[in-house]
Amino acid sequence: MAGCNKWRLGKSPILTILLATVAFAGGLQASEPLQQKTHSQPSSAQAMLAKLGDSATGFAELKASFERGNAGHQMQWMPAAEKFECTDPAIVFVQSGTGKVQLPAGTSEFSVGDILCLKVGQTCSFDPPADLLIFRLPKPIAAGLPSLIRPDWDENITDTPGGCATEGDAYRRICLTWLGKNGPYLCHQINAHRVRIHDSFTHYHPIKGGFDEFYLVQEAPPGARLLVSEKLEIMLDPKGLTVEKAADLMREIPLHKNDLIYLPRGVVHRGLGGAVVQVITIPGFVPGAEIPVDEEIQSINRKLKLKDAKALPYHRGTDYVEMRSREKGETDVFIGGKPFTTLHMDRRLPDLWPLRNAAGQEVTRTWPRTLVVGEKQDHPHHQSVWFAHGEMNGIDFWHDSKAIVVQKSVRRHSDKISGWVESDNEWRFGESKIVATDRRRIRAFVEGDVRGLDFDITLTAGPDGLLFGDTKEGMFALRVAKDLVVDNGAELVNDRGNSGGQVWGKPARWILAKGKAGGKPAAVVMAGQRDNPRHPTHWHARKYGLLAANPFGLHDFTGANKGSGDLLIGAGASVRFRYRVLVFARHPPKEEIERLLNDYASKL
Repeated sequence: MAGCNKWRLGKSPILTILLATVAFAGGLQASEPLQQKTHSQPSSAQAMLAKLGDSATGFAELKASFERGNAGHQMQWMPAAEKFECTDPAIVFVQSGTGKVQLPAGTSEFSVGDILCLKVGQTCSFDPPADLLIFRLPKPIAAGLPSLIRPDWDENITDTPGGCATEGDAYRRICLTWLGKNGPYLCHQINAHRVRIHDSFTHYHPIKGGFDEFYLVQEAPPGARLLVSEKLEIMLDPKGLTVEKAADLMREIPLHKNDLIYLPRGVVHRGLGGAVVQVITIPGFVPGAEIPVDEEIQSINRKLKLKDAKALPYHRGTDYVEMRSREKGETDVFIGGKPFTTLHMDRRLPDLWPLRNAAGQEVTRTWPRTLVVGEKQDHPHHQSVWFAHGEMNGIDFWHDSKAIVVQKSVRRHSDKISGWVESDNEWRFGESKIVATDRRRIRAFVEGDVRGLDFDITLTAGPDGLLFGDTKEGMFALRVAKDLVVDNGAELVNDRGNSGGQVWGKPARWILAKGKAGGKPAAVVMAGQRDNPRHPTHWHARKYGLLAANPFGLHDFTGANKGSGDLLIGAGASVRFRYRVLVFARHPPKEEIERLLNDYASKL
């Protein structure tokens, strides 16, 4: 993992990677070739899991295996440590606790994720006691390393792009680096790298010229897991592989906090699910020694015609849009293996919540689903991203609890760059009255660091026809997160130059809310497609955080006579509306917004 350069190899089994980096002390020399991408060096290495704690289940076996393969290195697990005295050069990983640590240089704060670099004879004391994972080194540690490295607090450590976890919010903090440009704490005997692994590419470290790797799990949300295979030779040369044998080619290791996973050279692995892991590499990271095998996995799937649940899992890339079904017709949307949004069906109207940018920041309000400090708890019918109107044949689908939308069928498609979920739905009042039906397609897409939704809905009138009434309460709507609210210091502008409260009721092709989320820039754009009825639409957009495209509320927006905004659809006839939402982890210039929307307009 470890913030590597990602090498893409062709299918030739005799390709050789040559290093063009500085020599590594105690490790691979600069001119030494790595193992060829071939099955000529079989490996008996096994991925091993230890459950760290008072009993440290499996640690003794893991320790013995590691030390056999890495002469001179030793490992130790020390739970509830009050004091540690260094008898060998050691790198110490803090796995629990928050408090004070006494070091030779003085007293400091400590917390989970910190690293101690200790020389022979040095002592540290913890108050309260801390759980420690200790690596004893065969040679003195690199000169110039501080005795305590705090990745979450040290201004000299920055997030570093690249590596196997390529997501924008992968939290890649290089604590002990192999290359000076990556950070100030240079060490070639052992490297450490904190990263949130949403979906890494599938890879291995070659037996010759590679390195062993550990995952020390420090956070693990539900679903976090590691896929591994000890059958590299078969994966690279699947001659004779059958469908039955392919089922055992890879296995899954669920990840939990305090797990320690040992990945020796030659073990194929891929991380998924958003765990925060201290990635530890010994004897130091080697650029180019993370060799991808996703193409080989795809080739096996094609050769054996493995599809759906039988297909071997592989990394589809950072721009692959995946639609995963849930119970009750709900759909999770992932981009590059990390969550983008979820189509929910558990309230009276379908809604999309939360909506996240490429950095993982939520740009839509959390309430009324959960409470968040600082969010207004008003308008419980504002459901993140949703579609409704306040007068449909006189029925208030915007507010009325008896007015509901019921999903009747759903279809999904996943693909590179974009994917979609399509459903057929009934608009009902009470248990039996069907006011209208709709077919909607929600397309999620990615363009560079921009995440987006295209919402396409065709409503068909029932036997009584369908009258959209003249009211401001509607229609395609989004409620922004608190940090994107004008009343909280954010900005709200439209393409015509109106801003703040001036955007309310004005017609505009698009509207932009921008501010900060979690202290970092974030923005969201909403726009109507040019063929929508009454384009450009008027906007029911408020400084408290509501953005809603509404082509019908002319009486409220312009002072026109009541009913001026009505739209009547005859029995069995249809009307179509299309909208685009763009989500940013920065503040986009107007020129970029126009380009992304011009592209949308051309795709009719």
